[in-house]
Amino acid sequence: MVSKKEKICVLEVANHFGTGGIERVMQDFALALDKNKFRVIIGVYRLEGSRIADFKKKGINVIKLSEACLLEVIKKEKIDIIHLHSFTGNFGRPQAGEAKILREVIFSGNYSKEADINLVISKSLLKKLHEKEKLIYGENYYILYNPQNVRYWRAYKIPHNKISKLRARLGVKEDQLLIGRLGRSEPSKSDFLFVKSIPLILKKLENVKFVFIGLPYLQRLLLYRHKSVRNKVIFLPNQPKDESAAKFYQIIDIFWHAASRGETFGNVNAEAMIFKKPVITHSTPFNNRNWKSTDNAQIEVVDHMRTGIIASYPKDIFEAVKFLQNNPKKAKEFGDSGYKKVLGRYNTPKVASSFQDIILKLHSRANTEVYPDKKEVEAFIEGGYENLLKQCLDEESYIGKKRYSLEKILYQTIEVAYLGLRLFLRRTINYDLEKRGYKKGYYSVLE
Repeated sequence: MVSKKEKICVLEVANHFGTGGIERVMQDFALALDKNKFRVIIGVYRLEGSRIADFKKKGINVIKLSEACLLEVIKKEKIDIIHLHSFTGNFGRPQAGEAKILREVIFSGNYSKEADINLVISKSLLKKLHEKEKLIYGENYYILYNPQNVRYWRAYKIPHNKISKLRARLGVKEDQLLIGRLGRSEPSKSDFLFVKSIPLILKKLENVKFVFIGLPYLQRLLLYRHKSVRNKVIFLPNQPKDESAAKFYQIIDIFWHAASRGETFGNVNAEAMIFKKPVITHSTPFNNRNWKSTDNAQIEVVDHMRTGIIASYPKDIFEAVKFLQNNPKKAKEFGDSGYKKVLGRYNTPKVASSFQDIILKLHSRANTEVYPDKKEVEAFIEGGYENLLKQCLDEESYIGKKRYSLEKILYQTIEVAYLGLRLFLRRTINYDLEKRGYKKGYYSVLE
């Protein structure tokens, strides 16, 4: 066993211990690193959130950071690697004369010029960054997917009879197709596609219901304008506990993802795949003009007609739901394939092993290959992403696409006004519009 002094000390840094994807990634890396080789310390700028108890149980040291004390923490704890999961805080290079204090700075997620190494969390994000930042594989970046703790999530698996009871409590019959969405009540994590597609689906398909967690209040208001929607769509507030989220994934038949901003990775899609659910998502392509405004990794995580369906317009969403409803065997195949993909590419032990290899390579300057390899990454940049863009359902007519685009522009104008009102109410009378519109009887169904 390596002695304490010989262990590589890694400081994992995030804003807080909340339930978001960034905090989950930090937790998975911190807990998964081999403690015989690494000494892990958690640094956060706000000591708040539900995950703090998990670290204390595992005996991992937790430190409250500030811009003033970060360098002192590095000195005192003899930090070798600082691994950041957000831009918060001043983690800049040590001043002259102190350059040896900090061995390496690693940034996970997007890209920072100040970091020694960037761990880009999807090949799609790398494709977007590649032309702007001139990245060099193995020198200033690696691909490192967001880890998905399959073993952790599957521990929340519940029997079929309990699933039936939970569905019944929501008014969902055994034979009804239940389509679900989970995400924060924010415009970037939702999309106008929900508002336009649901009435169309309910008008043309029978025996379908929807359950949405955290849909923005503006979209809920617009959906409630349709009488056909009121008894067919269940709105649930945000579920802060992982156990509740796991129950949600298990009671649904199809997971539906749509985020106007797209995803740099998209944890929710992978989580649904862990529970063997077929995923419907949309494409949010970026180009040289709007490369900062959107991401599109969801079409990398979800393989069209293998683990789910890529559909970007209301008619295409309808066709995707219709296909899965009429082809339950194919839906099951998609779910099984999604589970196998997460196991093979995104499972925490595999990703953590790659992370350890990267750290060891930095620390010892060893010339080792990490996963995914350079050939796979280069092939994606050179043509793989463009091929993914072509693989999507495309039944909507040209006129239908134009009409939808114009309606979306109008909606986005209304959304700006709504967000202004929401911010005003929060700051003046501490009132949150997003808490409106939920039926009290539904609050505790998944608890």
